[in-house]
Amino acid sequence: MNRQNDTKSGILAMIVATTTLVGAEGLLAKLSSTGITPSTANTDLALYLVIQGAAVGGYAEVLAINPERNVRIRLNGVCTKGDILVLDTGADAGKVCTLGAQTGRLFSPGIAEESGTDEQMVLVRPLPRYLNTESAATAFVSAAPAATAATNTTPYGFTTAAQADAIRANVNEMRAVLIAKGFMS
Repeated sequence: MNRQNDTKSGILAMIVATTTLVGAEGLLAKLSSTGITPSTANTDLALYLVIQGAAVGGYAEVLAINPERNVRIRLNGVCTKGDILVLDTGADAGKVCTLGAQTGRLFSPGIAEESGTDEQMVLVRPLPRYLNTESAATAFVSAAPAATAATNTTPYGFTTAAQADAIRANVNEMRAVLIAKGFMS
């Protein structure tokens, strides 16, 4: 039996603030075992938007973000409609910013549905997920196959074994990168 009659959607008004959330409206927060706390790192699973902050021990109103409803989140910097947004850190923790030059494992709450400027409550389509980014594009080490033409007589194939081996090496290297990035298993 699928029991869903005791679940909630929308604003969850009864979550205890474990750290002050006064003035945190429009910021993202995370749920801990003792209550709601501000996001402090760009890897936090910050699935709650602060609607009304509270002092420590008080009850904060938060909204669980989900793809069915866009939300407004405080922006640090600027963004363009369609940008992937990630959590910011430091003094701007809880705000979102564009992916930019940040690297490593990052939490992305969603995509900008409008262009925005610094401190704006930018419209976001929540698509919460972790991103794994690198500092630079992956460079392939395999050489390009020789530009030798394939044979057009029986048996059809490559003019040299080296040409066929280069193609096989390139395909295997691309496969390894796709597996490492999580696109294949």
